[in-house]
Amino acid sequence: TYWSNPGDAGVPLKVRWELPEECEAGAVQFPVPQRHADDGLVSFGIKGETLFLVPFTTTTGLVAGADLHVKAAALWLICNDSCQPRDAMLNLAVPVRALTEVADASTLAAFAEARARLPRVDTNWIFRAEISDDALRLHVTPPAGVGEAQVKGGTFFPGQRGLVALGDAVGWAWADGTGVMSFVRAEVAAAEGPLRGVFVIGGAAGAAPDALVVEAARVAR
Repeated sequence: TYWSNPGDAGVPLKVRWELPEECEAGAVQFPVPQRHADDGLVSFGIKGETLFLVPFTTTTGLVAGADLHVKAAALWLICNDSCQPRDAMLNLAVPVRALTEVADASTLAAFAEARARLPRVDTNWIFRAEISDDALRLHVTPPAGVGEAQVKGGTFFPGQRGLVALGDAVGWAWADGTGVMSFVRAEVAAAEGPLRGVFVIGGAAGAAPDALVVEAARVAR
């Protein structure tokens, strides 16, 4: 299925909630995607069975002994040799009571695995963006101990659709401990606010990939 920015083609998971006033749902948290290229189109997707975490908040208006009714309409697209749209009406009644037990081990493990697939925030990494009419440059300054080869082997997944030409070659430069990743600008999306996305390093030679949340201050050129 597809990431929040599906790339050149595809549709991400969409959820429309129907909740009581005592409950509020946050944004869907998408796992780190993979890059797929096919017939000149580049898409960002997630393989296999996937848990999409959604943060919930409740108020003190909940009444013990009652049920909290959570409803949602979900739409998504799954693709292999062909693409199939899917939808579901979801209902869940959660009893409101004092917490007297924890979830079973398999449920806890499933949620732990889902959280491990999310990108992480690390303030030791510094990201800065330059955006012009024809190019986007992401400046990546890693913390001590992370070298040029690791950074230049990284992949950037832009959070905004249509911002860069995904099928074009990515340029790299390195100077004074900072890598500069250069993309050709697409003409689809306007560049407004900070550059957001995910930067992934590692994953080669048996090493686990490390996915970092990017929120880069933008400087127009």
